[in-house]
Amino acid sequence: MDELRESMIRLAEEKGSLTHPDVVKMSQRLDVLIAEIQAKRFDEYRAEMAKNKRRVRPLWPTYNPLRQVIYQHI
Repeated sequence: MDELRESMIRLAEEKGSLTHPDVVKMSQRLDVLIAEIQAKRFDEYRAEMAKNKRRVRPLWPTYNPLRQVIYQHI
């Protein structure tokens, strides 16, 4: 992942633009790789919690989207 990120940075510098099609394609590949790694880590977390017979809780227990909507209207 780090190698791909470094390659993307070098490519962006070579092309002189973050929006060059080659840079965007590499960024999208990196996005997919990051999503796969995160999914794998979450699956491992859930498996560990299930093995310990604990209830799997949200990673951000204090997050409440309704509260944020309310604060935006104040």
